Amino acid sequence: MGEDIVTNKLTNNDVRVVGVAVSKPMLHHSTHGEDFYEFKIEVPRLNKGVHDTIKIEVSDRVFDISKLEIGNTVSVVGQFRSFNEYNSDMDRMTLRLFVFVKDIEILEEADTFDNEITLRGFICKEVVHRKTPSGREISDVILSVNRLYNKSDYIPCVVWGRNSKYVANMVVGDEIEIQGRIQSRKYNKSLDDGSIIEREVYEVSVINVSKVES
Repeated sequence: MGEDIVTNKLTNNDVRVVGVAVSKPMLHHSTHGEDFYEFKIEVPRLNKGVHDTIKIEVSDRVFDISKLEIGNTVSVVGQFRSFNEYNSDMDRMTLRLFVFVKDIEILEEADTFDNEITLRGFICKEVVHRKTPSGREISDVILSVNRLYNKSDYIPCVVWGRNSKYVANMVVGDEIEIQGRIQSRKYNKSLDDGSIIEREVYEVSVINVSKVES
């Protein structure tokens, strides 16, 4: 029984991305003598000229960060995680979303650029069903994904079309499994002083979704 629980928590959050490094690794934080670095990669979409920018966090015990250069093609296997941290620019707590590295490799070249994620978790907030300005149906889902040591990651997911209608009928506490890709998008935010700044948000664009029956 115990082994089943551990196995589930290790396989309910799987990410594989292959992309190009667009920033140098910078020290994000240290804990118990272990240093964690963050850098970004770009993964092209099928739409020509469009890409997703993904934050990568890696321990110095997993990878020698001195080997990574901007422009390197990297393959990353890991988990999509969330963390609430203080954002000095916004003067408030914000949700940081990133891929936590379990395995990483610098590639000489890549036949394809991958962006694949599978999550299994619980709907933890009421599903918001709406339509885009173009009339396309969409549902916003916040998924709570269990992690070891009684921790959870809270992942925003965007579900489209007929799948959107499917999840719109679900309720808080329902367990679902989704497959999709990590998506980044930018938007302009108006501040109280009238100025406008550009923000970037991260979410999972869902391709397939199914309800887990107990």
